[in-house]
Amino acid sequence: HPVGVDYSLVDFNRAGVPLMELITEPDISSGQEARQFSEELQLILRYLDVSEANMEKGQMRCEVNISLKSGSKELGTKVEIKNLNSFRAVERSIDYEIKRQSDLLELDQKVIQETRGWDENKQKTFSQRTKEEAQDYRYFPEPDLPPLTKLTVISQRLLTELPELPQAKRQRFSQEYKLPPVDIDTLVVSKGLADYFEQIVSELETWLKIKSISDKQPLIKLTANYLLTELQKLLLVSKTKIGDCQISPENFAEFITLIQ
Repeated sequence: HPVGVDYSLVDFNRAGVPLMELITEPDISSGQEARQFSEELQLILRYLDVSEANMEKGQMRCEVNISLKSGSKELGTKVEIKNLNSFRAVERSIDYEIKRQSDLLELDQKVIQETRGWDENKQKTFSQRTKEEAQDYRYFPEPDLPPLTKLTVISQRLLTELPELPQAKRQRFSQEYKLPPVDIDTLVVSKGLADYFEQIVSELETWLKIKSISDKQPLIKLTANYLLTELQKLLLVSKTKIGDCQISPENFAEFITLIQ
């Protein structure tokens, strides 16, 4: 609303850009748990090729609601922290707000329903505005968006189209490749790296037959070790993504058989 004029301006800079909002149940109890959930959500979005969900680029944001309860099934007064742009901010802002509200309640003071921000420099939350009630938002239906029906049918169809998700891949890697959890986590956090690893293992099968080697487990472990140490160092120094690596899975598999 420019001062002194009789018109208003509308910012359409995000017009046509789809927005997905996901709301959890109130069953997260710490900053660390919220951070782990957010990191896993980001990874799932990347596996589904929905978005890179890069928080630094504004492709993903978190807004957290903190509501304490003590000896009661009823949640207390809700405080929302807006526009958190890093996983560290998610974890630290929640932990700070839990302590702030706990201190107020211990002093028999009231927690005000409000929206707060996170000051990264001061590592504390700050009040932005008193939280309005639902009616204050003046919600109204969007006539251009028809109601979504047949949700059950759509959900069942989508379930059949889902690729292997991170947690399922972790479980399979553990059962199939017998790798340590820390190695599995590092591989799975990058879908490209996990796929590259499996392509190498597939090529190893051919070399094992050629060299009449029956026990493949040592080679699988050696492959993971070199991928997560030496190759990662080279990619980092050369600023190369795993998808642009010039070493083919076949050549890497041959290399592993030569040094084992």
